[in-house]
Amino acid sequence: MYIRQKTQPKTLLYMNRRLKFSQIKNRIGSANKTLLMLVFLGLLSCGGEEESNERKTEVDDRLEESIALIDSLEESTLKSLPQVEIPDGYMIISEDEGDLDGDGINEKVVVFDTDREVAQGKERELRIYFNQDGVWSLSHKAIGPVLPSQSGGTMGDPFEKMTVTGGGIIVNHFGGSVERWSYTHEFRLIDDEWKLAIATLVYFSNCDFTETYTYNLVKLNGYHSRQKERCDENGNVTKSKFEVEESLTIKKASVLMDGFGPGSTEIEVKGEEDYYYL
Repeated sequence: MYIRQKTQPKTLLYMNRRLKFSQIKNRIGSANKTLLMLVFLGLLSCGGEEESNERKTEVDDRLEESIALIDSLEESTLKSLPQVEIPDGYMIISEDEGDLDGDGINEKVVVFDTDREVAQGKERELRIYFNQDGVWSLSHKAIGPVLPSQSGGTMGDPFEKMTVTGGGIIVNHFGGSVERWSYTHEFRLIDDEWKLAIATLVYFSNCDFTETYTYNLVKLNGYHSRQKERCDENGNVTKSKFEVEESLTIKKASVLMDGFGPGSTEIEVKGEEDYYYL
């Protein structure tokens, strides 16, 4: 909430009222605009140029109440946006909201099961929507960043969750059998394109080893470690030792969200002949 001091001049109060009203009006649906205009006009009608200190205090109090109402209306309007249109044969398996482009307004990200069958189950589709005049409007869609429904080995469906955090879209997978794997991929809007920014891949076998690869494609660096483990008869780790710990320097890379394959997309690391996988 914008807090105003009681001693502010009337002209500054007037400008602040108009600024607040203008900002909010542009961010909420038309259903609330009429009510906000009435509130605003009511504020302007309070007192003349010779209003007393008591009248100024009353106006300030009403102004704060109105701003609180505006904030409440904005929040309720955004929460009451209609659901995204679900294509025929699709089903939502995950959705989240957050500010992805830094404009202070939330976007919506949805992961769908599609009606398309591929070699490893149902194909998934990730869609990004923005708020356009109170309606979720499709901005981007991608196939690839979310693995198909039966590509997790004996673990079955590998998809764990999708979240919008800190301006990024984070997708988590888990799968395998005796040797298991865990993938975390973060996608961001970079140079007006949706690209992979950070990836962490962990491979492990209980009471045997844990191997971790972390890549930052924005800073072009990474980290690789392999740790051996021993367990007691109850399966508790009693001894662990790093066999490998190394920093990685990534060759220039630009990995688009579209067509990305978790765990199978190649990347070149300086000083290494073999490809690494994101």
